[in-house]
Formats: sequence, C-alpha cells, structure tokens
Amino acid sequence: MDHSESNIKDSNKCRDKIDSPIEVTGFTLLEVLLTFLVLGLVLAQIAPKYNTSVQFSRDQAQQANYLKIEGAVELYRLDTGTLPTRLEDLLTAPPGLSSWRGPYLDKMPTLPNGQPYTLDVQGKVGI
Repeated sequence: MDHSESNIKDSNKCRDKIDSPIEVTGFTLLEVLLTFLVLGLVLAQIAPKYNTSVQFSRDQAQQANYLKIEGAVELYRLDTGTLPTRLEDLLTAPPGLSSWRGPYLDKMPTLPNGQPYTLDVQGKVGI
C-alpha cells in the first residue's frame, strides 16, 4: 500500500464520522436532582456537628484564657502582695509599685466574641 492509498483511507474514515449521527451525552434532570438530594442529606448530617465543634472550641479557648489570667493574677499577688485593680496591671507596671516583676501576660486575651475580660475585687476573671 503506498502513501496515497493511506491518505484516501484516512479521509474515508473522517467522512464516515461526519455522516454518523452525533451522540449527545449528559445528565438527565432526575440524575441532577438525585445528586442534589444526596448532597443535601450529607450536609444536613454535617452542619449540626460543625456548629457543636465550633462552640466547643470557643468554650475551651475561654476556659484556657480564664486559667491563664488567674495564674497571672496569682503571680502578681505573690510578687506585689496585692491583687491587681485592672487587667492592664498584668502587662505594665502600675505607678509606685517597685516589686512588680512582670509582664505577667504576653498580650491581653479577649473573649471569642472580641470583648475584653474583667477582674473583680477578689482577682477572679469576669466577662
């Protein structure tokens, strides 16, 4: 078979493909709706667990901040002999206090919603 016969056969194959009916592929409406239904059921199972996990993480962060602040208050009390009157005293020395060995905190922790913590007169953390 020479080179020209090969070209003729190749062109005949292309012509056969052009003359053949076009196959349309895709998804039916039922398949698409079924897919959305399955995705909706999966999301309905995941969403409540996600919200619970987020709330649990916030609670754990808040508890860790309580312990961190109360530990810093106790160190402050051991160094100075008095309780701090405000949280800022844990970061910078109050005026007239020579026994301050801080800072007792690296930075001021905040609640997960962004609000600051407060101290009561007994040195306990409040919201």
